[in-house]
Amino acid sequence: MCSTLKKLPNNLKFKYENSKISIYEGNKNIARNTDLISKGTGSKSFVYKVVCNGSNGIFHVVAKVQKDKGNRLAGLQYEKMIYSLMTKLVDSNVCPFRLRSYNMSEPSNILITETFSNMIDLGEYLDHLKQKVDSFHNLDCHNLLIQILYAIEVNYRIGVRHNDLHLHNVMIQFCSRKTKNLIYLNRKKNTQTTLTMNNCSFMVKLFDNDRVTKLKSKNENVNNLYQSSYNPRAVLKLFPWHEPAVYTEKLDMFKIMQHIRDDSVSPYMTKLLTNLKVSFSKKMKKKKSMLHGESNFMKYHLVTDPMVRKEPLAVRCSNSTEPNDACTMGNLMASPTFPKWLDELNSTEQALNILANSQPKSKISRSSIMGDMSKLYVKRKLF
Repeated sequence: MCSTLKKLPNNLKFKYENSKISIYEGNKNIARNTDLISKGTGSKSFVYKVVCNGSNGIFHVVAKVQKDKGNRLAGLQYEKMIYSLMTKLVDSNVCPFRLRSYNMSEPSNILITETFSNMIDLGEYLDHLKQKVDSFHNLDCHNLLIQILYAIEVNYRIGVRHNDLHLHNVMIQFCSRKTKNLIYLNRKKNTQTTLTMNNCSFMVKLFDNDRVTKLKSKNENVNNLYQSSYNPRAVLKLFPWHEPAVYTEKLDMFKIMQHIRDDSVSPYMTKLLTNLKVSFSKKMKKKKSMLHGESNFMKYHLVTDPMVRKEPLAVRCSNSTEPNDACTMGNLMASPTFPKWLDELNSTEQALNILANSQPKSKISRSSIMGDMSKLYVKRKLF
């Protein structure tokens, strides 16, 4: 089962001594098995998976240990701050589609996140879709895109860009099939709709937040929990090609949607993505990539110079004519703009509206609400 409402326990204590992990619930060490699953990741850290058996049963956690100091340590501490923000989004029932972090009074060089035994990455899931074409196939494709696009739209509302959304940074947690709903409040906050996912059998979980950048939310009605901008220095020291001042969802949206389109062999998935206008066909992608350098286009997707791993910038916010347009708040010597072909893509909101009106027919099962966009906002009284 996928639990979206139950908060993580806050009474656990973490110890890491001589490369050995202990997790205490009271005086009892509940860590039963520890595996080193990654040594020397992109952030040069050690990653452990720990199986725990606590008072509420068996659960799993991942511990990311940064043994380097300087920029690497600052990067992990920044990532912990981002995970804390993501945890608030889940616990406040805004958006369940991300992994959360624990607070176990752990040292500042250690990040502890939840994980699940019934979970695979998006790349594996696309293989699963290819091998299992059944009566639920179209629904599964539809529900997958709704969840990813909803998560990216929530990020956009609070000024977050993931900057590294690919097939291995999106996990799929399997659940029992039942109808799930998302309450969607549009950007103008004048229309509320229900995004229905009939017979949904999984939940998307975004993770790996070491490149996330956070601007101040454009909308002042967004809850104070999500308003502030975060200094991106820790990210830029490690990944200097990212441009944190761009306020847009299209960088993340295009990257992951293009990966799905390139990797999927499902005709229905390809049809959906074509209708959504969030990615390109092979022919069109080749045409666009020739403008930017093919190798960089595939790896970073959007570059202004084929010799520099740098993302395109938008117009300054002070010059932006539309409140929802991508814009940069940085002090720029020039006035760079996005490549014009990016304007050919729909926004995540436009794509979600299309999906809301193209739900495949299915027998309706018992439903529940997974997330509510309106909970991002402060309700103001009218006098």
